[in-house]
Amino acid sequence: MSLISVLRTVRSPTLKMSMQHPFDAIIGLGSNLGDKRANIEHAVEHLTADGALKLVRRSKDYRSAPWGKTDQDWFVNACISVATQLSPREVLERCFAAERALQRVRLERWGPRTLDCDVLLYRDVISDDPELTLPHPRTTERAFVLVPLIEIAPDIVINGRRASEWLKHLDAGDVVAIVLLPGAENAFIEPEKISAYLLSDAHPDGQSKASFFKAFGFSPQNPEKLSDSLLGLARNGIVTAITSSPHGTKYVIEGPIQAPDSRAPMVKTVWIVDFGEAKPRLVTAYPGKFVR
Repeated sequence: MSLISVLRTVRSPTLKMSMQHPFDAIIGLGSNLGDKRANIEHAVEHLTADGALKLVRRSKDYRSAPWGKTDQDWFVNACISVATQLSPREVLERCFAAERALQRVRLERWGPRTLDCDVLLYRDVISDDPELTLPHPRTTERAFVLVPLIEIAPDIVINGRRASEWLKHLDAGDVVAIVLLPGAENAFIEPEKISAYLLSDAHPDGQSKASFFKAFGFSPQNPEKLSDSLLGLARNGIVTAITSSPHGTKYVIEGPIQAPDSRAPMVKTVWIVDFGEAKPRLVTAYPGKFVR
């Protein structure tokens, strides 16, 4: 750090961390390319691998709409708190290393990325160094940062206000904790759902669905491929809606499935978990589009 940067860095009584919390820094993570949740998990593993950053708490993963540049896919966001003896600059270098490990390419500001890894807070340090501004200058402007941050540090005070007070002034409606289908490992699809409904033009409700799936290489001759792909979505996809029905609880999962022609069409599926059962079964599937 340069002499100018050192002179810019001061201790602030308004960022209450080091004396009240068992961590030294909070790091924000985000991804909207590839397997987003896996990217976040790999980043946490990379950051803490050698013990120089010791994981104290990890938030849930949250789905959020893109910020700044909105014509891109939705994000998965999370925060972690860490204990460390590394300097703020060294923590930042660890973040850059994690981004490189996930092959982040910086083509445009706020553009799509495999990983965004930011030092949000470090002890009670305030710095206006343009290469490492602390606290992160947009922490209090972003609900997708504040929601997971508050989960792991509910009493944190930033710039004279609790983080929860900053959040009250933001729209957090599109920051949703990620939920997976309960009992997904036991999910099943009745064979006729595939052959006589999703892949059959003859079914009254199936013509548009069959045309969609056949366009990606699924056919009545290989029904098991569509079944396997939909089961994969059930086990790994993110639940976007939960409703009750007379027969049980319905879950909507929307996401990409693996097609025989190697493309990944977006599919929206509905699964029901019958009362007293832990075996979700497919109700229907049709062309989907991610909810942003």
